[in-house]
Amino acid sequence: MAVNFTLLERMIRAATSRAQRPPAAPPEAYRVLPWGAIDSLANEPQDETPRPPPLPAPHAVFDDVLRTPDRRPRLALLALSGGGARGAFGAGLITGWTRSGTRPRFAAVTGISTGALMGMYAFLGPRYDGELERLYTQTTDADIYADRGISALMRDAVMDSTPLKRLIERSVDEKFLDAIALEHRQGRRFLVGTTNLDSARLVMWDMGAIAASDRPDRLQRFRDVLLASASVPMVFPPVYFPVEWKGETYWQMHVDGGAAVIVFLSGFIIDELNRMTGLRTERGDAVVDCYFVLNDVLGDRVPEEPVEPTLLGIAGGVVRSLSTAATITQLLRLYRATRGTGFGFHFACIPADYPHRLPAIRFEPEKMRELFDHSRALAAAGYPWAEHPPRIDPREIVPHVPVPEAGPPPPESWGTRMLSRLREWWRRQ
Repeated sequence: MAVNFTLLERMIRAATSRAQRPPAAPPEAYRVLPWGAIDSLANEPQDETPRPPPLPAPHAVFDDVLRTPDRRPRLALLALSGGGARGAFGAGLITGWTRSGTRPRFAAVTGISTGALMGMYAFLGPRYDGELERLYTQTTDADIYADRGISALMRDAVMDSTPLKRLIERSVDEKFLDAIALEHRQGRRFLVGTTNLDSARLVMWDMGAIAASDRPDRLQRFRDVLLASASVPMVFPPVYFPVEWKGETYWQMHVDGGAAVIVFLSGFIIDELNRMTGLRTERGDAVVDCYFVLNDVLGDRVPEEPVEPTLLGIAGGVVRSLSTAATITQLLRLYRATRGTGFGFHFACIPADYPHRLPAIRFEPEKMRELFDHSRALAAAGYPWAEHPPRIDPREIVPHVPVPEAGPPPPESWGTRMLSRLREWWRRQ
């Protein structure tokens, strides 16, 4: 009996124990960020984040092939969501977009979770379409995670993300980082989102600035951010980033950016493009098209299985319902913000009538290939981008009224000219 009691006691201790974490920052330091990160609230970079000078040739961020009839430059922004294995949809869409001959040169790309991994290839352009296809048609569960078994009771996650870490290391080396840095120096921007669980807020990372940095840890920081952005809470362990506060080093806990937002497009990007080009995009100096890709189903899809009348079944149904509502709310906010600024809103997601089921956390090459080929065929034929999010009330639709071309100021009236002359005469007295 003594042996059995000891075994039971050990099991209870194991089940109630918790993983240890490095020292967390005090509450008053919640706005302090690691190097390379951007405050998503203030839209300002940290002091040590490298800031490029204004571009000598700002047209490097424009797509001259897609100029408007009135010769205004056109800018394209791409925002990619998470979705795990369902990222095969976005990957197929991007490569099919290339085949259609209408894929723009994105001035900025943002991504969270699997969208961050996909985003770095989309940012570098069509020459990396082969890498996108391999990543989303040949990856298996073993390439992403390892099961921790019963030891997960004493850890911070169910799965071990070491395989994903190694996949990122194989994909991102010094040469790859230099390619990102080159595009950044030309004025294009690649941002990745993570969630700081300590402060419960989105953190944006200027990945181009990290790549262009001369810091010796730039490669490790780039890889760590990608890993953190794809670290689904409770499934994968969090990633810790050091910060300095009053002479002491503390550590922030970062996880999947999807814990904070579905997709993101920050005002920081618009401010950056305006600053470097000397344009006021929100005033119509350029035509801006915003493309949002959701690697999930959001339409009116018939449920595949009814909710079981159990606590777990009902809880799962509630979580799905809340998740869908949050997604629609965030998309509606982005929709109204882009349309209100005079930008074009273009949305894509997995079609509601797509016949195959693909769980986000199961990386099955055959099913991923089916979804990849499906979206690639749609995009190659000219993807039918939606002009507003699905599941919204028709009265919430905002008509797209393009901002008119910026022209010369209206001529001054006779009274205005006389007033100006009087003021000039008075200053001379």
